Amino acid sequence: MEKMGFEGVADHIVSETIVTPEDWGASDIYRGAVFSLAHSLDQMLWRRPQNRFEETENLYLVGGGTHPGSGVPTILESGRIVSKLICSELGIDPDWNGMASGF
Repeated sequence: MEKMGFEGVADHIVSETIVTPEDWGASDIYRGAVFSLAHSLDQMLWRRPQNRFEETENLYLVGGGTHPGSGVPTILESGRIVSKLICSELGIDPDWNGMASGF
């Protein structure tokens, strides 16, 4: 975000968690549920929790347990969705490598 002109972003980060492959291997994942919610049709895509947490202002969710779902491509899309939500709410129209910023 600093490359986009936002200075001091790191000063506003309240919490950050980084999980390495070693952490993953040592964790006690409940019944092997690596996809967070069930990876079934009734808990996929729009049926996952949305990326803007409605109960708390300025809280956004990214990851396999949120929309659009699990798997590396969809988790990356989850991050892109949140980036667009935040930019939209701040009135920022960034240049996404020459691509339109709308959904």
